[in-house]
Amino acid sequence: MIDSQGRYSLQIFKAERPRFASGNKLTGTAVEFEAAALGSSTHFGTVNVDQAENTITFSVQGASFPNWEGERQIRRYELRGDELSYRLAPRPDGDVPISIWKRMR
Repeated sequence: MIDSQGRYSLQIFKAERPRFASGNKLTGTAVEFEAAALGSSTHFGTVNVDQAENTITFSVQGASFPNWEGERQIRRYELRGDELSYRLAPRPDGDVPISIWKRMR
């Protein structure tokens, strides 16, 4: 989600994340914590779109992966109607994640 001031909030969750057996996140196992961390990606901050260059720049203020905090992430995007999409770096298995944003009306 992006507001009129250029602030954004992004949350991505794997469709089928396993629940913690105990039902309590304070008593999860190492395997459960790993699955929870690797099954989600969240960050927020400000965003700038450069229409001439077809780039979107995320200035990350906070993130579930702390190494991203304070970073600027630049992505080349495609815009088709109300849909903006961009590709991320390939994963180790070769899959290329694609993020798709749709305009809310």
